[in-house]
Amino acid sequence: MLCSSRYVFVLVIALVLSSCMGEVNKQIRLRASTISVPSTNPEHSLDQPLQIGSSGSGKKLYLLTLEDAGDMSTKDRIEAIIGHPLTSYIPDDTFTIFSTPAAAKSLQAIPHVVSIIPFLPQWKLASIAASTDGTTLYGLVFEEASVDISDLVTRCNAMLQQHNLSSTATEAGSSKLSVSVPVGENSRAVAELLSAIEEITWVEVKPKVHILNTSSAARGFNFGF
Repeated sequence: MLCSSRYVFVLVIALVLSSCMGEVNKQIRLRASTISVPSTNPEHSLDQPLQIGSSGSGKKLYLLTLEDAGDMSTKDRIEAIIGHPLTSYIPDDTFTIFSTPAAAKSLQAIPHVVSIIPFLPQWKLASIAASTDGTTLYGLVFEEASVDISDLVTRCNAMLQQHNLSSTATEAGSSKLSVSVPVGENSRAVAELLSAIEEITWVEVKPKVHILNTSSAARGFNFGF
């Protein structure tokens, strides 16, 4: 009887250890936050509604975490479903993807996929003060989304007007928006609106250029960053 009890005890411990060893936990190390996955947070549910910038495509930004980011067979299978290459890497073993909700849910059934969660707006924001002094914001666009920047500018300006704001968006390259926030408008509030656009991955204040050597500048050379 005693041997039988010991056997059951050892078997239970073995099952618990086996279960623990099979569970893969990862950290997604974003610029503005670190998220542990898999997650049971309701905000990380795939049933979250589309944000402002869906452009009628029905697609969203997601964070897809794999057991191993170098697993080419798994990556090939995922790329065939979402329609774009996995090139936007985030430690640990995570990629940003642009996908329909239905396709995103189907990825959960693929072996070696640890987690897939929505890329929430609050994770796209730099530390931007609630200032009314006037500034310029940059919104970085997810390149694999194949976004028409001129269309995105139009949608962004329509959104700003809907919120009775005078801030104005313009193109700033093939994968960037520039938003001029006038004096009197809250730059943080404008940044939060930008972060809710699905195709945008990061919002920051435009870096200021500093002249490092005034004597060189006087001779026509500007060394700044």
